[in-house]
Amino acid sequence: MATMDAAITTRLPKGDKEAVTSIVETLGFDVPSVTRAFYLQIIRTGHIPLDMTVETYNTEDPAFLESEAFFASGRAGSYTDTAEMLADILAKD
Repeated sequence: MATMDAAITTRLPKGDKEAVTSIVETLGFDVPSVTRAFYLQIIRTGHIPLDMTVETYNTEDPAFLESEAFFASGRAGSYTDTAEMLADILAKD
């Protein structure tokens, strides 16, 4: 493995740094590791890379609201197999 003997300092607005740190940590990384991965990917591919996203939800979407209501109702269950789940679903109709 190569010796880590070079440093890069990046300046950006504090709010941007906080947003990036939050997203990166949500994905289970830290900023220095992601920065190194970014540079290595540029070297490997010869272009600017990496599409890592945090899922966001449209909390106004009717399907989202319906699923939230379902889980809040306490009707969501745990099943040992598909047959048990289907029997429960059909019994609720």
